[in-house]
Amino acid sequence: YFEVMEQDQKVEGIQESSPQANNPKEEPQSMEGDNYQEDGSTLWKELKDSLPFIKGILLVMLILSVIAATIFVVFKVIKRKQCVDRRSKSFQDENVKKAVVNIFRYSLELLIALGIEKRNCYLSEYGGAINNLLGSELEKEYLKASEIFMEAAYSSHKISEENRAFALALQQKLLSRIKTSKGFKERLCLKYKYYLY
Repeated sequence: YFEVMEQDQKVEGIQESSPQANNPKEEPQSMEGDNYQEDGSTLWKELKDSLPFIKGILLVMLILSVIAATIFVVFKVIKRKQCVDRRSKSFQDENVKKAVVNIFRYSLELLIALGIEKRNCYLSEYGGAINNLLGSELEKEYLKASEIFMEAAYSSHKISEENRAFALALQQKLLSRIKTSKGFKERLCLKYKYYLY
């Protein structure tokens, strides 16, 4: 019996004297905290070191964006100028019939931009819509211009310079209406998206 008791006491003494039995988790927790602090300071240092490189990339991207936007704007301006010059030249064509046809077709584009609904109908049928939107005076001038257009496009009759001048005058009135009635964004869209004027 005494021998058994002595062995039990020895076993208990060993367990009590073991540092792992007293606090087995303290040392690993302390190591994990130290590692976290070291990792955090290392990442922050790496981030600080890479800031000039990141700033350089952002600056290059900004410069490239500005260059691309400038090229796009210049392209639009040049394209618009080419379209306007080509159209204006067609209005002064030596062939008066061809010039009147081009002027009237352009006038139709202006009417659509002003809000006249495009329909598959006779040209004279637009008169009522033009009267409601733009007034009776422009309706009368449009109807006369449509007759000149029909004569120029489908007959062998000679078209006079007076008829060209009349068609041009109507076109200028419609263009003036667009410039005075449309907002800035709409005018910008008509000029640089559709190259209308």
